[in-house]
Amino acid sequence: MDQNGREAPDIIKQSSCGGCLAPAITVNKQHRIPWHDGMTVRDVLTAMHYTFPHIVVVINGAVVRHDAYDTTPVPDNADVRVIHMIAGG
Repeated sequence: MDQNGREAPDIIKQSSCGGCLAPAITVNKQHRIPWHDGMTVRDVLTAMHYTFPHIVVVINGAVVRHDAYDTTPVPDNADVRVIHMIAGG
C-alpha cells in the first residue's frame, strides 16, 4: 500500500527472455516499477500515487530540485528514493 492506502504498483516479474528483467526502476528499496523512455520524476510520483506536498526525491544519490520534477529524467534501473517530510510537535 502507498501513503494514501492505495495498492502500490506491481513488482516487475521476469520476462520470457530466460531470466532478464524488463526495464524498471526501484522506488524506496521496496517497489520495482516499469521504466519507459522519457520517464521523469513526476511520472514516478504519479505511478506511485505520491501526492504529499513536501517530498524530497533522490535519484541514484542525487537530490532533485522540486521545480525540476517535470523535466528531470529517470534512467532505466535507477534507485529512486522518495522521502516525505513530516514535522510534528
